[in-house]
Amino acid sequence: YCSVTLQPIKGFKEHPCYNRINSAKKYDFLVRELVETTIKPATDGLGISYALLMNQEEPKETNIMVSHSWDEPVKEFVESIEQSAEDLDLSEDTTFWICALSIYQNNDKEKGPTIGEQLGPDPENGPFATILRTVKLMIVVLTSASDVYSRLWCVYEMYMATQLGVKVVLSPYGRSYNFYLGMMEVQSGNMKADICISNLHKPINSIRARCGHPSQPENEDEKMIRRVINTSRTKFAGLDEAVELIRFQYLVGYKTHHIQENCREKGFAQLKEAIETVLPRLPNKEKYVSFESIFDKHCSLNPGYKEYKGKDWKGDTVTNKYILMNDSGSETVDIFQEWLNALRDTLNAELSQKKESLKEGEGNEIVLKENDNNGDSLAV
Repeated sequence: YCSVTLQPIKGFKEHPCYNRINSAKKYDFLVRELVETTIKPATDGLGISYALLMNQEEPKETNIMVSHSWDEPVKEFVESIEQSAEDLDLSEDTTFWICALSIYQNNDKEKGPTIGEQLGPDPENGPFATILRTVKLMIVVLTSASDVYSRLWCVYEMYMATQLGVKVVLSPYGRSYNFYLGMMEVQSGNMKADICISNLHKPINSIRARCGHPSQPENEDEKMIRRVINTSRTKFAGLDEAVELIRFQYLVGYKTHHIQENCREKGFAQLKEAIETVLPRLPNKEKYVSFESIFDKHCSLNPGYKEYKGKDWKGDTVTNKYILMNDSGSETVDIFQEWLNALRDTLNAELSQKKESLKEGEGNEIVLKENDNNGDSLAV
């Protein structure tokens, strides 16, 4: 019951440092600083989390868990959650469990439970796993300032979610607004303005992920998580595979209709490159059909079809080699969307099979208690 609705999260916009930028013109008021300057003073000596402090009269049961890095700007964090709430059409009453707000952060045993006491000795039975057993959705916030995949708690939370059948949604900040074009960069076909796509060149390497500052020795959290992972059947490779599948699911579910018609060829090319970057990292990668095979099939079935050529809303000529059309222009075949659909169908079949394996006890054993969740999910 230590959760908050979107309204208190949006309330951080009133913080005097919310829009603070550094000499590099980057937002630098981080969640870590928010905890030190706002969260801790507000709850000092009370022994309760900030979320519970905000809702003492009516504690909020959790609907969604949020996984994020403390080294990200508060502005990007808040606005990523706002965007996800809009994308997912969440009601105003939807509640979020966020560790910075939902755990008592003061860490003074004279004034309340320490963080260690709240987390317990076993992450499988700590607050993160407990929350994941009660929700059907986890949002992962990605921002420009911190690589969430380099944080061990975050990749472990993503892994736990997949083990419990919880749907994982990536929530990238901004996707960059182009004031000259008057639209989001991704709408203009610049898909690499999306953090979820621009960071794909780096494979997940969870064994190198850290808790605390990378220059410091392993803290107790990190030792605890590494101990649990190293006793599992697939060890860190299992985490890597699970997170790569989450990234792949984000790509094949991309809403390409948001890309402006005169920019789709460029956008499709960049999205294709992103998908083909992740594909080799997936289990059973040979099951996924290539774009070229679908394209060649349609060319042989429809020898009179050629590259799409039409007019956009301004009357300018638009071409798209990822869409075929007949001579008269009366029929078109969106090869790219057909490819995405085929990839998504294969992925869903793989995930369903893995979920059944988990039920039968054949999956990884890090988290044993399964969540009753009928939504799309990842299970590794």
